[in-house]
Amino acid sequence: MWDLEVPPPGLTSVRLAIYSADNPSAGMEVDLLVDTGSILTWIPQKLLARLEIKPRRRGRFKTIHGEIIERDIGIAGVKYSGQEAIVEVVFAADGDAQVLGVTTLESLGYRVNPITEELEYVGLLAVCRTTVQRLPGMARASEALEIAANAGSASCSDYWRAPTCLLCCQ
Repeated sequence: MWDLEVPPPGLTSVRLAIYSADNPSAGMEVDLLVDTGSILTWIPQKLLARLEIKPRRRGRFKTIHGEIIERDIGIAGVKYSGQEAIVEVVFAADGDAQVLGVTTLESLGYRVNPITEELEYVGLLAVCRTTVQRLPGMARASEALEIAANAGSASCSDYWRAPTCLLCCQ
């Protein structure tokens, strides 16, 4: 294991407040590794029980070793650096990683800066269907990004019409 104050290179840690959506005044801080490969946030089940966060459903997860495991999932409130969101959390068993998943990260309006490995506020993103128009013969937005990358372009705006393409032109 490692000290979360100084995570190994390539890993980002974060301290955030977590609370029951039913009782926002009774929360606590928790240190988590940011894992953009994890959809949901994993919090120790003992901590969730202490906060009176109840399971709402059960989910099946595939581990990196290909094993299928089942865990309870509940709803919690999270706060980080002035931002707040209500998110799904997994009741992590002993031995499970404690991570901040991508849905929580994005619900708070953050992303991991790949250069600094720090969280960066980008706000909440929305895609307006009326502002995005494919050029003739363009099947999907990711195709525009592929074309731009192959052409050595820093932007796909030449291939995709939108105020910002939300893929790479923020």
